[in-house]
Amino acid sequence: MRRGHEFNERPFEGRKTRLIDSLGPAVVNRRSGTWRGIRGFECFRPIIHHADPKPPTASSKTLHPYYTTMAAIEPPSALQQHQQQLPAKSVVPHPSALQLLFETHRAPRDSPHPSHLYNLALQIAHNLRHQHNWSDVRIYTHSPTTSRAFARPLVSGLPPQRLYVHPDEQIALLQRQKDAGKTGMPELRSEREWVLPSHLREKWSLKRFGEVFDDITMVPTAGCGKLLFEENEDEDEEASEENQWRTTKRLLLATLDDDSTVVYYIVHDGIVKPRQN
Repeated sequence: MRRGHEFNERPFEGRKTRLIDSLGPAVVNRRSGTWRGIRGFECFRPIIHHADPKPPTASSKTLHPYYTTMAAIEPPSALQQHQQQLPAKSVVPHPSALQLLFETHRAPRDSPHPSHLYNLALQIAHNLRHQHNWSDVRIYTHSPTTSRAFARPLVSGLPPQRLYVHPDEQIALLQRQKDAGKTGMPELRSEREWVLPSHLREKWSLKRFGEVFDDITMVPTAGCGKLLFEENEDEDEEASEENQWRTTKRLLLATLDDDSTVVYYIVHDGIVKPRQN
């Protein structure tokens, strides 16, 4: 039957057949040996055609060779096909590295923060460690200065390279390189940074940022907080000397999206001098 025609009639060929329809029944004219049906039909299958209006049962002793029971030719259902495709034993996939981090570092029962904020900080820490190669990544729940709970858990770590160079420090470094007969910026040791986890749907204000800056120190103290990942011996070392140009508190605002994308912004406490490229 060609699609596009509203009605079609064709004589039966061989044994009597009926059209399987997913949209409606087919009408069979037994006297003329033709069938009539609407478009949308898919295929043919044999039907039972006896003088007796009752269909034959499985216990019947003799059946005409052209007649078969419907149960023998019934196509398998979608559920049966799905069960045939499944393996004998379903294998449970292994948990992801992020899921293992959630399970091994659960929020304490006496934590002042809800579990979703704690897991948000863990996800940001996981991104810093495995996507940006940070070392000594730690999570903080209380302020190291006031010992009161943060508004939300914070993260600190050591990036593989310096993230921010003060403009005055940049000028002094370039002048030192010029005096030594060298060009370009020298290689600087990394500095530990604060990271504020957040979600893209959150709305931040200057007041909320100010509350965070009030509870943090100029530079995160090494050794404080909870270490989240095992460290290797060849990890980058942070600068042992205090940077005299770091006179303003700063942090990285880590913004997580629904698709697990994380974007980082450097936020300073107050107005700072613009950088020179």
